Amino acid sequence: MAQREQLVAGRYRLLAPLGRGGMGTVWRAHDETLDREVAVKEVVSPPDLSDEERQESYARTRREARSAARLNQSSIVTIHDVVDDGGHPWIVMELVSGRTLHDAVRDDGPLPPARVAEIGLRLVDALAAAHAGGVVHRDLKPANVLLSADGRVVLTDFGIASIAGGETLTSTGALLGTPEHMAPERFESGPAAPAADLWSLGTTLFTALEGRSPFRRDTLTATVAAVIGGALPAHRADGPLAAALTGLLTRDPRQRITAAAVRPLLARAASAAATAPVAPAPDLRPEAPREAAPTGPRPPLHPTGPQPLYPPRPTAPVHPPAQRGDRVTRTAVGLAIAAAAIAAVVVVAAALSWPPGPESPTGSVDPAAAEGAQDGGPTGGQTDAGSDTDDDAGTDDGQETGETGDGEPAGSGGTAEEPPEGYVLHEDPSGFGIVVPEGWEPRYEGASVYFESPDGPAYLQVDQTEHPTSDEMAHTEQAHADTASSGRLEGYRLVEIRPVDYPGGSAADWEFTWTDDDGPRHVHVRNITTGGGSPYAVLLSVPEAEWDSHAGMLSMAMDSFQPAG
Repeated sequence: MAQREQLVAGRYRLLAPLGRGGMGTVWRAHDETLDREVAVKEVVSPPDLSDEERQESYARTRREARSAARLNQSSIVTIHDVVDDGGHPWIVMELVSGRTLHDAVRDDGPLPPARVAEIGLRLVDALAAAHAGGVVHRDLKPANVLLSADGRVVLTDFGIASIAGGETLTSTGALLGTPEHMAPERFESGPAAPAADLWSLGTTLFTALEGRSPFRRDTLTATVAAVIGGALPAHRADGPLAAALTGLLTRDPRQRITAAAVRPLLARAASAAATAPVAPAPDLRPEAPREAAPTGPRPPLHPTGPQPLYPPRPTAPVHPPAQRGDRVTRTAVGLAIAAAAIAAVVVVAAALSWPPGPESPTGSVDPAAAEGAQDGGPTGGQTDAGSDTDDDAGTDDGQETGETGDGEPAGSGGTAEEPPEGYVLHEDPSGFGIVVPEGWEPRYEGASVYFESPDGPAYLQVDQTEHPTSDEMAHTEQAHADTASSGRLEGYRLVEIRPVDYPGGSAADWEFTWTDDDGPRHVHVRNITTGGGSPYAVLLSVPEAEWDSHAGMLSMAMDSFQPAG
């Protein structure tokens, strides 16, 4: 491990670390040959690699750094040298005085739209130069954008950059990048392409404008699902800046706006007078991570507009993979894509607060890396050292709309005081109540509570993310249309959508089937907005062959559900 005063390659004396991450440490150093200060990145491969894989990783780093060194553009950090010392490469870069865009937003809140456009203009010029030189950055994010003291906007950390057309995955299946800022096509293991950098530019500008990342969620699986299937949250931009964001965050890379086309939009937005007051910075303080069932009321959600349908739990539990620096294993990506296939199912959700802290849910950013330049001092080339929901809606034959089998209004509250034998009343700390089968223990994930059958892959879910509208029929019909058109749920078939009489509020039932890896499943969702405006979705998902045997449970759950308050 490198130490202060260590002389690297007989020339670069390490003075102080500027940032650490999963793929190494960035140091402030002194070039004793040219008598100047530089930033030196010590590149260290993940510890789980074999010797052969490690050498392959280092060879790729050298090759890509040398390609990036040929770039000559004012908004691209200058790479002076690539040397070997101690068996691994070191990248020598210009030392930039300032702070990262990530730090600026964290410390000062969202930036004015005109400033966001100005930053975007500089970055699109940097990307155009890099792409013309055959280099794809692959990890553009706020932590890799430096705002220098002399007014420059500098794109840094080409440590995982690739030669255009090169592989996105390592030979071991490691996907390189920061998931919340990665383009959807990157998760399909395709080659790196310039269009992917433009998507990342879009997420970076959104973050600068709103003070939060558009697709960050509380697990890796949920984040990838949002990137692949989520709608863009509401934002403050209008006019050319809004058009630029929409173009950059187009999922189909073939339809995504090009650098040449987005530049005039950003230029117009940057030159526009910022006459409207800047929206106050949202409360970005992280929530405490939830280790088990919460012990108090759930903190309020942050409605931000239409979002992807919240993914119900897959038939096998999905947990974030082990974190190894900047690596996302191919297995994890496969699980995340499977979850994304379900992302059009339960309820249109709003972005949740991000508990763990800055940057990626993969743990690719070491906290020290976020502190490297918060005082406005030299940031050393980079601060982040680790880059490291077809059929028409049916009708209920002969049954009055909004009633269940006993003829009472469905879902109108009134939790049973004494549940029947074999059932228990769950009184949630967030305030709602519902009767569930004995043995179906609650599990908390994000804004949802899952009650999972101990006997098989059936589960009940209560979700409390925000809905895009209080008109639940409109909400549910749109969710169906999105699911049917997207193809994300294999074999998706609508059974029925119908309104539910919900006193003081709005509700709709959505029933459908689809096929997962284990076979056909049957799902019933009740979307609810209470009279007080609280959103809920109550969902039962079971294997198709078991649907009839769960009819009583479905009625019990829907009839007994009582919202908070």
